Amino acid sequence: MWLSAALRPLCVNNIYNLPVRSPSDILIMTVKHVVIALGAVLANNYDNNQINSGREDHEDGMAAWLAGMAVSGLLISNGYAGGVGVNNPPIAITDGPYIGNEGSPIPMDGSGSFDPDFDPLDYDWVFDDTNTGTGPTPTHTYGDNGTYTVTLTVTDVNGAADTDTTTATISNVAPTVDPISDSFIPSGAVLDLLVTFSDPGIVDNPWTFLFDWGDSSTTSGSVASIVSIPASHTYTGSVGEVFNGSVQITDKDGGTGVASFQTTLIASQVPEPATLALLSLGLVGLGVARHKKKT
Repeated sequence: MWLSAALRPLCVNNIYNLPVRSPSDILIMTVKHVVIALGAVLANNYDNNQINSGREDHEDGMAAWLAGMAVSGLLISNGYAGGVGVNNPPIAITDGPYIGNEGSPIPMDGSGSFDPDFDPLDYDWVFDDTNTGTGPTPTHTYGDNGTYTVTLTVTDVNGAADTDTTTATISNVAPTVDPISDSFIPSGAVLDLLVTFSDPGIVDNPWTFLFDWGDSSTTSGSVASIVSIPASHTYTGSVGEVFNGSVQITDKDGGTGVASFQTTLIASQVPEPATLALLSLGLVGLGVARHKKKT
């Protein structure tokens, strides 16, 4: 009888709606319950040994009531019991920190968040790059490297909310220069290139470029956006000579992409002037000979 009376105030204070943050809180709370209940048992035994049976029921009831009130007061003072009709706020858990590369999706997980009252929750994320997200497990892609503060706010149906933060550390990714075909041109001809590239860091501008033509000549410059880069060069040398060139493109963070190409000099496909002159004389001579034969 006395034990049920001792536990009655706990039920009134609805101990199942406890705003605990971890299993250790539940353990501590349980230990407190046990200690106080044991105290009530000892008090009851003491009463049985010290007072007559005529006062025993009254003393038992008072001891049990006082023990129950002590437990309730302890829980309330420690924030474990809110009372009937009191909404307990949810607990937000971001489950970070997160690590990834710019331009690649980063999965995030706030599903560990919970509500002590088992209320449904709304999840609102702020990714620290002007973008936001919703839901317990969003995916976000950062356009630039850096360390970002990720904030999750969970809100229950009664408007109570909690916020947790973590970090997302995003690494730079170097640009990629598309392959360049090898070329075969005669000496003195102009080689025209149109180089394309990509970069997952969409705000890694400006990008600087360096054309190394392989003959001690270079062409350099920069672009503010991801565009095709034209460049031209005139090669001179001997037939069969090979030039090993390259194109380097570097983003603002120092990431560099490289593509190589080879240029080989071949014999001229257009006859030299002297060859044209000899050919003309030969044709003239052939025409004269045919004319004489007819006459």
